[in-house]
Amino acid sequence: MFEKLEQLEIKYEEMTRLLSDPEILADTAPLSKACQSTQRPLSGCREVSRVQGHSSRIADTKQMIRDEGLEEELRKLAKEELVQLEQKLLKCGEELKVLLLPKESIDEKNVLLEIRAGTGGDEASLFAQEMFRMLFSIAESQGWRVDVISSSVSGVGV
Repeated sequence: MFEKLEQLEIKYEEMTRLLSDPEILADTAPLSKACQSTQRPLSGCREVSRVQGHSSRIADTKQMIRDEGLEEELRKLAKEELVQLEQKLLKCGEELKVLLLPKESIDEKNVLLEIRAGTGGDEASLFAQEMFRMLFSIAESQGWRVDVISSSVSGVGV
């Protein structure tokens, strides 16, 4: 995994160098897109490295917990800190694994979604409105652009 990250780092540095090249300035869109897709895994890698830098803190905290001369309250605080540090390291590692997954061709495709009330009267209309609001908020939280092509709103629940 770390070999792949080193290769990504080299690739990213090369792409950023090429982006500043005057000969390439005319058509930077594909290179810029590739550079941007490489940047997320690298930032995740840097976060994991930063958290792994806390490994000395983890070792120190474990030593504090083993110290018999330590007050019980401080030992309790050290245990809580140890749990937090280990959870953060585990979470960063999992996020990094996801970021390093190869991109699929469908990842960059657009989606067209149609929500209809169907049969069921007012309840179906309320459900469709609620479904739209939910999906819209999910899209906003992910940073996706939403374009409503057409809509017809009923008088129920407005």
